[in-house]
Amino acid sequence: MAGTKNTLYLLPGTLRIPGSIFVLLGTAILFIRFYLGIKPVWLEQKVFAVYSAYLDVKYMSVIQNQLAEEIGGLFLLCGLYMIAFCKEKKETLVTNAARLSAFMISMWISGGMTVFSLFFIYGLGFAFIMMISSLVFLVVYIITFRILIIKNTKATAYK
Repeated sequence: MAGTKNTLYLLPGTLRIPGSIFVLLGTAILFIRFYLGIKPVWLEQKVFAVYSAYLDVKYMSVIQNQLAEEIGGLFLLCGLYMIAFCKEKKETLVTNAARLSAFMISMWISGGMTVFSLFFIYGLGFAFIMMISSLVFLVVYIITFRILIIKNTKATAYK
């Protein structure tokens, strides 16, 4: 029962593999869409938009949109969240400390990126940086957490 409160908001560890598949799928879709420039015709759909600004600004209206970006982004973001917030096989106080440290490092890096962007990146470039900021936060968190867990595993193995 002691560990229940600490892991209350974590996902089951079994979701790490589907999360990884989602990240790969989302990355592939976004690569195909933006790098290769392929826009499948069947993903060109009418959607409801609260706000849309292309050639003109529209509020609360139905617009024509290429959904590859949204689908790729959804897979990528959901996959990163699944990987980042899955339980470990053994949840301990050390694991919780690693989570907190990884979170703080991610916040500092993401915050630094935002402050830098406020002063040196303008227009649509700034909007793009703010969109990828959520991805950067999750990627840095996952990498930092894994490094801290590996360090801890090696440290306890030598004891």
